[in-house]
Order: sequence, then structure tokens, then C-alpha cells
Amino acid sequence: MRNSIKFLAYVLSIASVSLRSDDKGNAGVLVFRSVSASSAAETTTTTSETTASDDDGAIELTPTAFRAQLQAKPSDEKYFAKFYAPWCGHCKSMAKDWDALAAEMKSEGRSDLKLFSVDASTQAEASVAKEFEIKSFPTLMYFEDGKMFPYSGGARTKEALGNYLASENKKDARKFSFKGESFKLQQPGVFVRAKKFWEESLQVIAQVYKHKAGAVYVLYGAGLVTGISFASLFFVVVQRTGGDGKKSKAAAKGKGSAKKTN
Repeated sequence: MRNSIKFLAYVLSIASVSLRSDDKGNAGVLVFRSVSASSAAETTTTTSETTASDDDGAIELTPTAFRAQLQAKPSDEKYFAKFYAPWCGHCKSMAKDWDALAAEMKSEGRSDLKLFSVDASTQAEASVAKEFEIKSFPTLMYFEDGKMFPYSGGARTKEALGNYLASENKKDARKFSFKGESFKLQQPGVFVRAKKFWEESLQVIAQVYKHKAGAVYVLYGAGLVTGISFASLFFVVVQRTGGDGKKSKAAAKGKGSAKKTN
């Protein structure tokens, strides 16, 4: 009896038992699904296919690993990096296009061009992400000949990204270097910084308008009132300063005349 119980426990341990109705609708038919070698083989095949699919996409690295890769890269290689956060909706939206572009570059034999997906959202990597001046997600950067180019291709579709890579007139280049392991970016001129501030401001306004158009008009009105107020204050100060200056000159002239008379 004890041996029979052990045998039954062994059978149940290697098989899954489910309860379903038979073809006539009678409930209570036991169905044993054994874990066979063929099922294991199917699982292995599925896993290998998933890995292969990942290999066809962009290379996944941390900011620290990407910095090391960039420092060691051959001079003839070009890197296109997407700094992203797993929770970012815009990052998720462009993920398929990004990986599709990476797969296309590989299929064309573009060994000189590599695409990277860099998770810059973790606290442990915050200091390294700061070296690349990552302030929002996703941030796309192109690296070539010791220069970093912020993505300026507009849309984040596969076609737009591909057109950007093919373009020879990439904008707002900034030289970079390494001090030890640290990544150092050359600071842009005043004009470039002003232009970047203006473009980022327009992007913020566009996002606000997309979700709530009325808020844009409120912001515009507030900005207009503030601008007029500051301009008026400036002219008042200039006028008063100029008036005081004229009075001082007139007073000095009057004193000089009085001395000559005496």
C-alpha cells in the first residue's frame, strides 16, 4: 500500500492534472499532461528566437558601459545612442522604430555604424548620465570624429531617423574628450545656448498646447504682460536717470556761472 502511494505521488509530480468535460459534455474527466522532451525543446526554441530578435536590435548598455565603449571606439566608427527610461511613454513609442533601424543597418552590413539603447534612468548611473547632459527622455545623440550631435531630425520614426543618419549636415556639433574615465563636453557659445533654450521652450509650449490649448493662451498672455511690464520699468528707470543727469549738469553749470560773477 505504501509503495502504491509513493508511485502515485511520483506520477503526479511529473504530470499536470486538469479537469475538463468530455466530448459529450460530461464533467470530471481527468487529463494528464506530461512534461515531455518535445515541450522542453519548444521552450528552448522560443527562448533562442527571442534572444536572436534582441540581437538584431540596438545594443543595450548602461551609461557607464556606453562611456567606456565610446572611449575605446575606433576613429572610423559612428555611434547613434538613445538615452531612455523604461517608464517613459515616448521611449516606448519609438522602441520598435529604433530597433528596426538597428536591424536594417546590420542587414546592410554597416559595421561602421552602431545603435545603442542606454538606460539613463537609474540613480546609480545618474552622475554618468549628467556627463552627457541628459535632461529628458528620450535624448538622441550622434557621435562621430570626436564630436557629439544632438538629434535634429524632428520625428522619431524609422524613416526620419534613417534620413538623419544619411544627412551630411548635422547641426550643433560639440567636441568631446575624456579626462580619465569622465566624459567632457565642450561648452557651446552664447548663441547656441540661446537657440537651444528657445527650441526647448517651443517644445514645451507645443506639448502644453497638445494636451490643453487654453493653457498656451494663458502662458502667452502672462508672458506678454510680464514683457510689457519689464519694458515699461526699464524706460522709466532710463528716463529718470537721464533726467537726474540733466538736472545735475544744469546745477553744476549754474554754480560755475555764479562763481564767475562773484
